[in-house]
Order: sequence, then structure tokens, then C-alpha cells
Amino acid sequence: MVNADESALASSVFEFIVDGSPLYIHAGLIALHSIPLNRMINGPMSEAQKGCATLQDVDRGTFIRFIQWAYTGKYFAPEFRQDWPPKAPLPEAPLPEAEASPPEPPTALKKKKKSKSGMAHQCAWPNQFMEQSFGECDQFMEQPFGEREDDKKSSFVKLRYDVPAISFGDPPRANRGPREDYSDVFLSHARIYVFADKYDIEPLQKLALKNLHQTLTAFTLYPERCGDVIALVSYSYANTADRGAGVESLRTLLMHYMGLEMATLAKDKGFKALLLENQGAVLGDFLSMVVERVD
Repeated sequence: MVNADESALASSVFEFIVDGSPLYIHAGLIALHSIPLNRMINGPMSEAQKGCATLQDVDRGTFIRFIQWAYTGKYFAPEFRQDWPPKAPLPEAPLPEAEASPPEPPTALKKKKKSKSGMAHQCAWPNQFMEQSFGECDQFMEQPFGEREDDKKSSFVKLRYDVPAISFGDPPRANRGPREDYSDVFLSHARIYVFADKYDIEPLQKLALKNLHQTLTAFTLYPERCGDVIALVSYSYANTADRGAGVESLRTLLMHYMGLEMATLAKDKGFKALLLENQGAVLGDFLSMVVERVD
């Protein structure tokens, strides 16, 4: 129990009901790590009087990982699952009809390129961009970018998250083929991040980012496994807020990963459907990576 001091371990044990079943943790540990949870169990609220609280906003696996971290400084992601054949891809989603007078595209997206036939192409905004990025711009993304692609991979690998040495564990296992489903692995880190964000546990947030970053770095994105990433992106953007440019966050990490793997993701029907359904944060971050690549 290297992440807890003696006074915390001498405190009373508090009961949490998660997914209908009890889980237990020393109240002193809660006080050490989370102000909102501490108010719940050690303040004037009814839960404190009963010595029991029901959490409706967290799943059992995530809360068990929080308990692991509270006592040891680290948590353990689930194992990957064998998935063969991979889940069937989503059907091609129809593109929304373009407005009669579409808004002016951002200047950066007006840059043109030459195709093999010598015709100039440009990505328009927003619905015209969707059509062309999923058609003509696919050809653009397939073109070799030499050292620039190596730099993008290197910059992603070099992302760093400041966590104490106590939290270091074995490096994540690299996947070995398209039969290995990593969606539960990815989502476990994202759910820990969301839980830690809600209950103001910053060290756990940073550890979740570090663990997810290491897992994505070791992960080979086979076309058959795009669904694993889509599930991660969909959950993460639905359960987090935009913290702005330059802020260390789950969205920032995933934005850089989408930029790294855009050539594979842009061909996937499920990813296209995600962008069409969410013409907001996900699309905006993806476009920012497209613009960066064009530049």
C-alpha cells in the first residue's frame, strides 16, 4: 500500500454501491485524493451519516481501478479480447444536403493540390469538405510525406505526462493482429480520466493520459480495428469538455492520434459516420490535423 499513509489506513472503511454491488475503501484515502468525494463521505450529507453512498455515474470496473490506484499508485487495464471476424463496418452514411449558400471555408482549407491528372482539388467547408475529404482527399492522404510523417510519429511518441515514479508499470503490450479487440483497453483509460475529471483527482487524470498514450503508441491500427478507436473517440468527446488549445487533456491526446492515423481512419465508414454525426468538436479537431498536414 505505497500510495497511502498510515493515518489514512487507520480510518474507517466506507461502502460505495456501484452497479448494484458494494465496494469498500478507507475514508481517509478518499480525503487524501478527492475533495468532492470527501465532502460526500465526511461532510454533513446523508451518505456520511449512513457510511454508504451509491454512485450512479461510474461503472464497477472503473471504480475498482480507482481503488487500485488509491492504494498502490497504479491501476490495471483489462485484457484485450479476441474478436474474429471483426465487427461488421457501419453502412455508408448519406452525406447531408449542402446548403444553398454554404459558409466561406477557412483560408487554410483553400490550399490546392495537383492530382495525377493535373486537376486541382480543394476541400470546402463543411459539407463539401466531407464529400471531397472522403473522396478526392483520400488520394491526397495516401501520398507519401517522407520525413514529415516520421516527424508526426516522433512527436506523438514524445508526448510526456508528469506522473510519479510510483505509478510506473510494465509497458503496455503491443497488439499482434486484427483479431485483437482493444476497445475495452482504450475505454478503461478514458473512463478513469472522466471519473478523475469529475471528482477532481488530477494525478489520476495524468496517469490515465500517460497509460492511454503508451497504449496508443504501441498499438498498430489495422483497418479492421478502426472501430476500437472510434469507440474511444466517441466516448471521450461525449464525456469531456473542450479545454482550449495547448491544454493537456484527453481530447488533445486523441486529436494528435487522429492526426497520426488520419490516412487509415479517413477510409473507414464508421469514422466517416462519426464525423457526419458530430460536426462539432470531433470534426473540428480532425480538420485541424488535416490543415496541419496540408501546411
